[in-house]
Amino acid sequence: MSIFESGVRGGRRPLGAQGVSGSVGSDGSRIGAAGIAARDPLRGPAAETALAFGRLFFPILLLTTIGAAALIYGNRPALWLSLRDVGDAPFDTGLVTLPLTFLFVQLTNRRYGAAYAAVQVLGATAAAIAAALYAGHELAAMRGEALPPTRLMFGFGAALFIAQMISILAFDRLRGPRWWQAPLFASLLGGMVLPLIAYPAVYAGTEIDWFGPMLSYMMAAIAMAFASLLPYWLLRSIIAPTSGFGGY
Repeated sequence: MSIFESGVRGGRRPLGAQGVSGSVGSDGSRIGAAGIAARDPLRGPAAETALAFGRLFFPILLLTTIGAAALIYGNRPALWLSLRDVGDAPFDTGLVTLPLTFLFVQLTNRRYGAAYAAVQVLGATAAAIAAALYAGHELAAMRGEALPPTRLMFGFGAALFIAQMISILAFDRLRGPRWWQAPLFASLLGGMVLPLIAYPAVYAGTEIDWFGPMLSYMMAAIAMAFASLLPYWLLRSIIAPTSGFGGY
């Protein structure tokens, strides 16, 4: 966990300063303050857990919605993209939207830190698996045809999960005064990891020529990493970091 996660840059007093200030008052005043803190319901584990769930509800919902949209619109060709997928077919719209998830994960990372962003990804992944298992018919109806093969969904889903986790770590290590550094390199790294894992997982051992489409998809993900800097920059003043992250 980086220094930004530890809260050192949030302006906390050093231990020595706390010891000096604590020694000024009497024992009774210190005990009374400890009793008030212990009775404060806003500081209890249950309150902290509820606060964490409240903070993560919308990020998880947003990430799950994007994943569902990628699946529903997975049979719509992205004709505006000149690159070609396997079988010389155009990339589908759902596949093209997957790198956009890095932006929303990074915004959560910027606001609350790497731990919250990781839970966001875990929660969205769990929701996606539950939807595929228990709402497969409804998703197929909205899609207008059967869902993709299990190997394809699992391969790209697992690759996206790993890529998002790697991008979270990269963002957490690179966040700093250069505002563009963390989101850009985190998206670039995630965008390269995604196809490097997904295409071999889905097509290795088959007769399908997938190496060229893998490179094409990587190029599209890299381009989207640069394009996502604009919305990230526009949202920086709205989604400010909480204390402990040095304002970055």
